[in-house]
Amino acid sequence: MPSGAVQESAPAGLPGTLSVLTFEPGKAITLLRRGQSVSFGAAGNGDMLPVPSPDGRHLALVRSPDPGVVAPGDLVVVEAGGQRHVLARQVIGGGGNAPAWTPDGKAVVHGGVRYDVSGGGHAGAGLTGNPAYLTYSVGGATLAYATSSNSIIVAPAGGGAKRVVDISKLAECSLRAACPFAVQAVSDDGRYVALGSGNTDPSNVTEAHLVLDTSSGKPVDLAAFGDVQHIWFTASGGAIVHTARDLRVVDAAWHVTGTFPAPGNGKLFYTA
Repeated sequence: MPSGAVQESAPAGLPGTLSVLTFEPGKAITLLRRGQSVSFGAAGNGDMLPVPSPDGRHLALVRSPDPGVVAPGDLVVVEAGGQRHVLARQVIGGGGNAPAWTPDGKAVVHGGVRYDVSGGGHAGAGLTGNPAYLTYSVGGATLAYATSSNSIIVAPAGGGAKRVVDISKLAECSLRAACPFAVQAVSDDGRYVALGSGNTDPSNVTEAHLVLDTSSGKPVDLAAFGDVQHIWFTASGGAIVHTARDLRVVDAAWHVTGTFPAPGNGKLFYTA
């Protein structure tokens, strides 16, 4: 695996691992993780929706013949160094349909189908309806996804009873074009979900500005954080809030316990 020492992609002392992915058509794909740089070759003009595996050694993406209109294309896994393997043909990308790695890194879930990375087999992932914005908790215990523009599902990742969470009563539903159904993160205990603006076009939302407490049905008050761009839940029961200025670590009571500079350009991914 091509690698070498580089400047830390995340500040020292930040809980978990924050990785930075640089991804631009025609240029090298690079993942900065734990002080190491991993190359995945060059990004093609049709490459979209890249997601690194939990161990940072593979990259899942959709290769579309026309990404401008999000035309169906190939579900691809790229190994460190750039070698590519097609897992499936004619998959839909965008609109909440993006690759999601299982917590063990052995499979990619896309469009409700689980694709085994090593053997090439596939099967239903046990999700409800037309799942979108699938995400797993950092500890791998819980998953969450949108099942419609008004509701999300929270469930044990290993199988078990699903909880339907109604988001139609959120104030944002009447203030914007759609309810904030773009699920971006879920806490290990399933209590909290981080949500982004609901999209009404084929693009894929990657921001999160709202945290919903599913036990009360009410949003967490994040007004003190200003412009919130993303939220990740940590294994310790707290969270990392990415604002326009910095990264703020909070405990389970949402009290700030540390403030760190945010990494530079690139898409951020968080793992344990």
